[in-house]
Amino acid sequence: MIGIGSTVKKFIKNYNDLKVSWYLAGIKSAGNGALMKLSPIVIPHLVSPSSKLWGDAVVTTYLVYHNRLAISSAVAFTHILWEVLRM
Repeated sequence: MIGIGSTVKKFIKNYNDLKVSWYLAGIKSAGNGALMKLSPIVIPHLVSPSSKLWGDAVVTTYLVYHNRLAISSAVAFTHILWEVLRM
């Protein structure tokens, strides 16, 4: 997969062009890009399981997607990834 989605483009514009602080530059969007970013978040926790996995999923999602649906979906998807990958 090549390229970035419209939500990430808006985040970058907010941060780079509009000089919005990185922690406020996110967009209120429930785009599927939130789920695509989660696989790398799970990997370190496979080696060293920790309840911090859930916080990592939330923070990673919230950074770009300021949306409750995106965040709750990310946590659910993280659980699915965790269950599949730890087998």
